Amino acid sequence: MKKLLLVTLCALLSFCMQSQDTVLTHISSLQFPFKLSIKKLEQTANQAIKGIIYKDSLYTDDQMKCTVWKDDEIKLSSIKNNVLRVDLPLKVWIEKGIGALGAYTYKSSEFKLTMSFHLVYSVSNDWKLITKTFKNGYTWTQKPSLNFVTIQLPITPLVEKILDKKQGDYAKLIDDQISKNLKLKDDMIKVWNQHKEPQKVSDSYNTWLAIIPQAIFASPFTQDENYIKSSFHLKALVRSCIGSDSALKTPVTYQLPPLIYKNLAADSFKLYTMVTIPYSEASQIAKKKFVDQEFSFNNGKYNINIHNIALYNNQGKLMIETDISGSFNGKTYIQGELYYQADRRTVRMRNLAFDLQTKNIFHKAASWLFNGKIEQNLEEKFEMPVGELLDYCSQSADQALNRNQNGMRLSGKLSQLTPTHLSSKDSSILLILLATGQLAIEF
Repeated sequence: MKKLLLVTLCALLSFCMQSQDTVLTHISSLQFPFKLSIKKLEQTANQAIKGIIYKDSLYTDDQMKCTVWKDDEIKLSSIKNNVLRVDLPLKVWIEKGIGALGAYTYKSSEFKLTMSFHLVYSVSNDWKLITKTFKNGYTWTQKPSLNFVTIQLPITPLVEKILDKKQGDYAKLIDDQISKNLKLKDDMIKVWNQHKEPQKVSDSYNTWLAIIPQAIFASPFTQDENYIKSSFHLKALVRSCIGSDSALKTPVTYQLPPLIYKNLAADSFKLYTMVTIPYSEASQIAKKKFVDQEFSFNNGKYNINIHNIALYNNQGKLMIETDISGSFNGKTYIQGELYYQADRRTVRMRNLAFDLQTKNIFHKAASWLFNGKIEQNLEEKFEMPVGELLDYCSQSADQALNRNQNGMRLSGKLSQLTPTHLSSKDSSILLILLATGQLAIEF
């Protein structure tokens, strides 16, 4: 389950925003199917259990030594949900003495068998992988026997007695090795903190993104012949900003929220994310379109020229400040709102009007300014194209949704990226995007 949280994008349950300059915080609920390959578990088991697993080097009352090796690869197979069969091939060497009163003749022999176990697994609410392995008998591949000249000594009952006693120890060995080598909670804490680190998602726009997990749910585990399966539901803060990533830094976490089980659907995702456009950028676009533009009023009686323009936020409203010269010299202030025009994939202005302060100052001296010409011109000609940025976001999402990393395979498809909300914040214009599609994770 390593790298799980880095790649989770799914169904939105709740959504809220908090603005800190160009930082927007989303509380999102992300849902996705999860598959863990039983073959991968086999590999882990085989890496953990190797070589000699039992050795008795002393002759005791039974005058017998015994060494047991892992003889071949451990095989895992599905029995039913939360239960796996473990087949452990073994090679056994014995040396047996026959005689009396301290005079013994010793013979050795090797033979093979396969021990079978049932492994019951679960993941606890505190992220511990819990296994309980039960012995399930064994089958002989090559039965033991010893030949002492004219005597063939049947030692199968003696060996079976040892194996019956030791099989319970081997079951505990399997549980101990899984507990030792699969530190799920430690891995998840590392992943939790790794994914809180801001990641640069755009060099062109100097944009940073951080996914900060808050809670996680899982549907009960099921399995088939090849996979252990579940669905995960992640609640996370999705935060992004433009410029420095310092606003996204959060303290290292040493604890995880509890894992909670409930039934979940897992066939699609919906994720809200955000694009920020600094007002400095918007002001530059406005300057290119309107600086040095001349306006004529009352059939040429009055003329003004715009020689500077700046856009900024004023209590959630768009404010347009212009420096004009000509028939009147001074500053004007126009308020309005921004909106997203879907058919042109641009951010535009509407409902523009001179603010009350400007009207009060110019009402007598330059009332001819208020005929709507400047506002109409701004509404018609100002636009900020964001189509290229949306295309970039779509391409980046497709790349993120389809990759192989550290034994994890992520496969997904972004079906749509739709702007849903636009607002004016302290120093930026914030465009909220809704991404929809399908996602799956396989280990």
